[in-house]
Amino acid sequence: MKQLFSTRWVKLSIVFALLLAASATGFASYTGIWSRRDFQVYQAMAKECDPVWRDFYWGRIRAGQDVEDVIAKTHPTVVQRFGGFTVLSYFGDREGIPFTGVSATAKDGVLVWAEAGSCTWTRVFFNQLSPAEQQHFWAARNAHWSALFEERRGQDCAPMPRE
Repeated sequence: MKQLFSTRWVKLSIVFALLLAASATGFASYTGIWSRRDFQVYQAMAKECDPVWRDFYWGRIRAGQDVEDVIAKTHPTVVQRFGGFTVLSYFGDREGIPFTGVSATAKDGVLVWAEAGSCTWTRVFFNQLSPAEQQHFWAARNAHWSALFEERRGQDCAPMPRE
């Protein structure tokens, strides 16, 4: 056994394998792609999302930034404000029904959560909301949406023509 590990080619093979493993780990650490699924999500974001996803993915937009600065720099498709929260929504396909999007949420003017997603995948860029804050967010959002629906009740589109 000692002779096997003393040969030069075995030592070189071990060094090569260690260098390859270190390179793969460094690449995965830098890109955040640790699995095949991560790679598929990365490809989906590149193909389907508004280009702002890259700013969140590579940390150019991160938790703690002022939401008004982010709005000025990125021009979200939709900005909603309710209950101390601001939600920024970005849709890659601005025509038709958006099936893929990037969203960011600010609490009291500071970004605390961001993700990209579709019906088959989700990538959370950061989340600094505690479970209690998340409950408060969803309660405020539900109240906001209920108020919008009540406000628009009776303003339905014209009825469908009958054949």
